[in-house]
Amino acid sequence: LTDRVFAVKHAAFLLCQKNKLKKNNEPINLGKKNTGYSSNDVRKMFLKIKRQTGMETLDLDLFKEYFQTIAPQMYDVMSSEHMYFDNWIRGIFKYLSK
Repeated sequence: LTDRVFAVKHAAFLLCQKNKLKKNNEPINLGKKNTGYSSNDVRKMFLKIKRQTGMETLDLDLFKEYFQTIAPQMYDVMSSEHMYFDNWIRGIFKYLSK
């Protein structure tokens, strides 16, 4: 459902940009697409995988395998939403390691 809603919002945004429309004398912004998962949900999942595997340094293949096993729906959504999925995983894992 959110994909269809976002598609309509994106089409309207492009039309507004083309016609240089403004709202309250400000350019119209599209905003982020709602994936259904908050950053807190993702952080908790990464910490859970890190704890279960005992990973101190990232083993990308093992991490992706656990991620897909533990939260297959979240894995599918995030892999389709993030163009550079592996780099996204590395970035979050690096952030959590600090």
